[in-house]
Amino acid sequence: MKFIYPVNVNRLKNKIKKLSNKNLLRDSEFVVNYGGAYGYWKERVSKAWVSDTIYKHFEGIKIPEPIGVNEYLTHIHGDYMVLPPEDKRWNRHSIIQVDWGNYAIKSRDYC
Repeated sequence: MKFIYPVNVNRLKNKIKKLSNKNLLRDSEFVVNYGGAYGYWKERVSKAWVSDTIYKHFEGIKIPEPIGVNEYLTHIHGDYMVLPPEDKRWNRHSIIQVDWGNYAIKSRDYC
């Protein structure tokens, strides 16, 4: 962002963190991912699903996983274990593939 709009990135991060934590201890049945791609109502989930974690092995390391990971993924994606039909698959993140062709990086040791 600092290249697009002259802003102090650390100040912006601190502001977002402060706003995000404003009601952290408030009694609520739900939490929301304000920066999520699906909008408020879909990103609003039961606090019980994400309030605690268990550790799972993944590619040789232990990583934290929310205790309600299946409920969360089902809420966001439906039956997330089944691929949608090909005509329903689309690139929702505008990811593109760039082919730079064959190239080599040459360097010289300057002493």
